[in-house]
Order: sequence, then structure tokens, then C-alpha cells
Amino acid sequence: MNTRLHPLYRCAVAMLGATALVGSLAVHADDQVPLGITVVRGDSYGASANEAGNYEHEPTNANDQLEDVSALCGKKTGDTAASLVGTDKSCTWGHYMTTLSTTVINLKGHIARTPLPKNPNHCSIRGLTVKQIKGVWSQ
Repeated sequence: MNTRLHPLYRCAVAMLGATALVGSLAVHADDQVPLGITVVRGDSYGASANEAGNYEHEPTNANDQLEDVSALCGKKTGDTAASLVGTDKSCTWGHYMTTLSTTVINLKGHIARTPLPKNPNHCSIRGLTVKQIKGVWSQ
């Protein structure tokens, strides 16, 4: 039996574990991602960021809002998705999709910077339903 995980699944597992750790930490106001920042989400669990399956293992609250969706966030306006993916040394990235923080924030979602070892641009999205978050991503 082959016990090796596909690189995308290793990435998803690493991000899920990291999210569990980060989810318990308090977020300060200066950790909030401002408007106009590039946000990147990779395929997870065999699904693209605009598919419900991408979020099937993400925690939700009593209102069915996602609690801690792992992503990458730029530090400044104009940071590209490719440059952000290149900074994440915690896993191997395959297909990914992007949005702007403005889109998430306008839907009443929240994005906090939650840097991790080998992943300095990690951020966490919360406050959106799966239906909402599926609609924010583009190629």
C-alpha cells in the first residue's frame, strides 16, 4: 500500500493543522489585512477555491460562517499571487485562485495576518459562508 500523500494533500493537511493552531490565537487590530490586498487560496481536498469541497473540513460557527480558512495575503497593494505562492515554503503549491481583500471585507468577512514558520504571508479568513467564499475567487 502506498502511504505517500499527494503534494496538494500534504499542503492541505499542513494548512489545516496550522489553522487549528492559529485559530486559538487572539488577533490584534494591526493584524487585519486592509483593503486592496491580493489573497490566494489553493486547491484543497481535490477541489478548487470556488468549489464547496475545498472547505469541507474547515470549521464553522453556529451561523455556518467559516472560522479559519487558510490563505496567503500580500503585504502591500500590487503583490502578485505568484510571488506570494513563492514565499510559502511549508508545502508545494499546485493550482490556486485569487481575490482581493476588498471583496472579502465588503461581504462582511475578516482577514487576519497569521504568519507561520516557512509561510510568512499566511492569513486566515473568517465570517463568510461557503456560498459566499466560493464566489470571491478567480483564476
